Amino acid sequence: MNKQVSSENMKKPGKKIISETLETIPNSPGVYKMIGGGNECLYIGKAKNLKKRLNSYTKIANLNPRIKKMVSMVISIDITITKTEVEAILLESNLIKKNKPRFNILLRDDKSFPYIVLRKNHQWPQIAKHRGKRHSNDEYFGPFASAVAVNKAVSVLQKAFPLRSCSDQVLNNRNRPCLEYQIKRCTAPCVNRIEKNRYDQIVEEARKFLKGRSKYIQEKLSEKMIKASNNEDFETAASYRDRLQALTFIQTNQNINLSSSTDADIIALYIEGNDACINLTIFRSGQHYGSKNYFFSNVENINNESIVEAFILQFYQNNTPPKLIIVNIDMKQKELLEKTLIRITSKTVKIEHPIRGYKKQIISDAFSNSKNGLIRRRNEKISNLSLLNKLQEVLKINEKINRIEVFDNSHISGSNQVGAMIVFGKNGFEKNQYRKFNINNKINPGDDYGMMEEVISRRIERLSKEKKGEPDLIIVDGGKGQLNILKKVLIKYNIHDIAYIAIAKGKGRKQGDEKILNANGEYISIDNKSSVFFFIQRLRDESHRFAINFHRSKRSKKIFSSPLDQIPGIGSKRKKALLYHFGSAEEAKRAGLIDLERVNGISKVMAKTIYNFFHNEK
Repeated sequence: MNKQVSSENMKKPGKKIISETLETIPNSPGVYKMIGGGNECLYIGKAKNLKKRLNSYTKIANLNPRIKKMVSMVISIDITITKTEVEAILLESNLIKKNKPRFNILLRDDKSFPYIVLRKNHQWPQIAKHRGKRHSNDEYFGPFASAVAVNKAVSVLQKAFPLRSCSDQVLNNRNRPCLEYQIKRCTAPCVNRIEKNRYDQIVEEARKFLKGRSKYIQEKLSEKMIKASNNEDFETAASYRDRLQALTFIQTNQNINLSSSTDADIIALYIEGNDACINLTIFRSGQHYGSKNYFFSNVENINNESIVEAFILQFYQNNTPPKLIIVNIDMKQKELLEKTLIRITSKTVKIEHPIRGYKKQIISDAFSNSKNGLIRRRNEKISNLSLLNKLQEVLKINEKINRIEVFDNSHISGSNQVGAMIVFGKNGFEKNQYRKFNINNKINPGDDYGMMEEVISRRIERLSKEKKGEPDLIIVDGGKGQLNILKKVLIKYNIHDIAYIAIAKGKGRKQGDEKILNANGEYISIDNKSSVFFFIQRLRDESHRFAINFHRSKRSKKIFSSPLDQIPGIGSKRKKALLYHFGSAEEAKRAGLIDLERVNGISKVMAKTIYNFFHNEK
């Protein structure tokens, strides 16, 4: 049942609107949505008793300043009545994710976590990093707290279990071992340097290790090393020794582990003033998979349980929960939260607040990480604000600089043209707000000015639609030409309140010789050894890095694309079958009709289609 109560009189105080709403609200569980001007969703909350909860907002003297401000902005309230409190929590969580109300506690970084994947859809299984959609035939281990953690784990695992890390296409087209084989990180299945049963044995060892049976694997490798040594097969013994050393390195970097069968997430909250940090530490099969800090602001007068509850509900909408969640506060609504997680994830989850034992030690370590993380964050914020203030002073800008957007382009001789935008604010580089731009094919190849005009125009158009996230300063990487393009676009869209500069390369493109140009195209005198100059360089370098990485990614995809991709009816499976049969797209192109018909999964009709495509026959 939905009930909407709105106010036609925009001048009514929020308290009066809430009081009027109370007249028609039952004593039932449900969700309420506070609406402000411009139909902005201010806050979404749930309650066991809607009437009682909403009534608390009318007692203005008891509210903290933040909630008082919110109430003053309310012009209408949406009410949704639910049958149970669990349904109310579920609906609240979904609505918060969809609307992102400014007065709710929001999980800003909802990027999915990386995993290690064991790909089994090939006779030579592959071990690699994975993020995104899962495939039923593959086996996943994780999640890991960061890309750095998973990359490090994959690198060390390759030393212990020398399985291939290359793509199927690279594997199928090799005729000699690569460098990975030379440094003993691969067994070169691409050129049959290892027997299939031996490779499968290493795959199974890797599986068992990732599932927590590390001690068993170490004992087996030790036995094989001793046996090889006794047989005077010293080369084989040395390879087992190296693998054992790699496994020992992994184990000694675990610090503190749970029992080998335990999957658990450790959630520790630390609050100081108006800011909070939650440290999430991940254990899978008893092994430490890293930790990550999440930061929240405007939490003053919000109780600890509400913050942790909001984090858990939002985080596990996008991530699979373990069987156990350990928290550092006593959750009075623990059972209700556990029931809600079952509804969200279809998994039984237990929430614990340990007061003694090894779990208490683990949560204490996570709490220390959370505290240190918030202290570092605050120090960085102070440093960033100082830099922004100094930059404002040097550039002689009247308004405070809170948000900087930097633009750059990348291409090689006009191919794979891309643009990029990075963002810097008081919290540093705001990577979740970075943007990539594929340049329109209508732009002449290598036309840097045309590329910049397209990128900035697209950004300004989006800005005019979203009406939020407006920069206080725009920086373009380039000289007067790029600056004039930026100026042209801003005038076109009638924007006069955004400051802008350009950073031009000096003579010989030498680091430190860059010139800063103001909006009038005049050089700004800045000491090239000052913190402001280094700051501008840092911004330029970050935009350059982001643009180049995007360009490389696009170029790499094009390099590894195949003429087979352009044939109607050829999907990944048929493409793989053709490459496996012929070794390359070029050989498939040369093949006759009879040869094509012999490929597994290629019918006579499809063989004819492929042959006609390569020979321009209809």
